[in-house]
Amino acid sequence: MKKRCLGMILVSILIITLAGCGTEVSNTAESNHSAAPTEETPAEPGSEEVTEVPASGEATEEPVSEEETEEAVSEESTESRVSDEGEEEEGEYKESGDTGEMKQAINEFSRKLYNEYGKEDNLFFSPFSICSAIALSELAAKGETAEGINKALSIKDFDAFKAGMKSFYNREQKKSAYFKTANGLFIDKSLKLSPDYEEKFKKPADEYFDGEFRQVDFRDTDSTRKEITDWVNDATEGMIPDYQAGAGKGTVADILNAVYFYGEWQYSFSHDDTWEESFHGKDKDSVIEMMHMDDISLRYFSDKDGLKAVALPYKDSSYEMDLIMYTDPEKKDLSSVFEEASPSDILDRLESAEKTELGALVIPKFKQDLTLSGLKEVLSDLGMGTAFSADADFSNLSEDVCITDICHRAVIEVDEEGSRAAAVTEMMMGLTSLPEDEPKEEFIADRPFVYIIRDRESGVILFMGRFSTP
Repeated sequence: MKKRCLGMILVSILIITLAGCGTEVSNTAESNHSAAPTEETPAEPGSEEVTEVPASGEATEEPVSEEETEEAVSEESTESRVSDEGEEEEGEYKESGDTGEMKQAINEFSRKLYNEYGKEDNLFFSPFSICSAIALSELAAKGETAEGINKALSIKDFDAFKAGMKSFYNREQKKSAYFKTANGLFIDKSLKLSPDYEEKFKKPADEYFDGEFRQVDFRDTDSTRKEITDWVNDATEGMIPDYQAGAGKGTVADILNAVYFYGEWQYSFSHDDTWEESFHGKDKDSVIEMMHMDDISLRYFSDKDGLKAVALPYKDSSYEMDLIMYTDPEKKDLSSVFEEASPSDILDRLESAEKTELGALVIPKFKQDLTLSGLKEVLSDLGMGTAFSADADFSNLSEDVCITDICHRAVIEVDEEGSRAAAVTEMMMGLTSLPEDEPKEEFIADRPFVYIIRDRESGVILFMGRFSTP
């Protein structure tokens, strides 16, 4: 009996043990099934690896990893940060060290040339283009000829000037605002070149000015002039398609510089806010199209010297158009505006000016197409007369050559979207915010004003003009 009872107890223990093992196996299987969810069994949040099994007929999507998600968030944050920093840094461009000499020379040359053409009602030119073409000729110059060119262009260190040009040409630019320049050297096939031509002229012209060399026959005048016209048209993106070259049968070398600027306003004008009204010119009033904008915050000053100026930035760039005029509405003759203060002095003042909320900004919608006449005589007066004489020494290019004439033409268009400007220089060589309850400042250019297009990063003036008579 005892044995029978003992056997029954052992059997019971064995059954209980087996039942417990079965429960553990069942739980383990359920756990493993959850780690690999199917369509019917969704994954739980927080799973490290997720593999979705699509239902029949459904498209599959690549899973986005946590690393990719973080990278996308990082890129979005970077774009936002760049945008914010761009807004914060507006107005804080600093002069680039390697363009300092170039800036000093070109800006001072701007003042000289502006004052020389003081009697002109309207004026527009590119000091950058003129300096570039003449500086190219200096590569061929020696002695008194080179000294005269440096004097006329206000160049103190020609090596530093060249380095500045090279640096300026190689800058990255945006599609919304950019400035491009081209240098062409058309040399007659008959010209006997100097033994030093390759080393002293061609190599530095290519290295510092990105010069394009072409051999032509100036005796075939029509064909060569057409080639130059096509070159200018291409270099100015069609803004000067009808340029008439000054080179002729007596030309043995023709040095050209062409520049083109395109800029979209940072704050564009509305076409609906453009209408005709009076512009009070130097000698008479005229009715022209004027563009209007209200309550705009821009760098602006109105000083005790009787000048006021405003900076109109171009989109996503260091380029801007600066407008300058007298505070006295009766003073309309701007011929002597730079006699006491240089353009650099005024622009430095504007550069450091704080943003001011203008109650109104009004400027003309206009186009100018002007040619500088008598440039040869003006440059001779500024100190480079030797370059135009029989005593000229351009022997790094060829013996017994001098500059016979120099021409400059510039075109500008200003409208609601922005500005386009172009210029060409040809140098022929032959043998021998205020409070609401206070009135706001205004800049209403309904009378003569000076306008400048410059690069704030380098400080270089690219174009300069005077709008006095529509």
